[in-house]
Amino acid sequence: AADYQVIWLVDVNEAINRIKLINPSILILEQNQEVSLEIAHNIKSETKENLYLMVIRDKISGNEWENLSNSGVDEYLLKPLQPRVLLRKIAKIIYH
Repeated sequence: AADYQVIWLVDVNEAINRIKLINPSILILEQNQEVSLEIAHNIKSETKENLYLMVIRDKISGNEWENLSNSGVDEYLLKPLQPRVLLRKIAKIIYH
């Protein structure tokens, strides 16, 4: 409905390869903190600099956010996802 192209990838290795090929503007991860930290670091070091990286969490502490941010994560979303919040954040990234 928002006219965005979405690609859903589950396998981490396949995702990294596809990200390099597709060259998306925004990447949204839903993983536990350790996996997200590793993926974020790998993706940010191997892809274009302007890739915007978001994570989805049930909750997030200040310490967790600091670690994610230091690993290259730009933004977070909390569950349950609210479509308006998600679309507002995406629009802010794309049209900023």
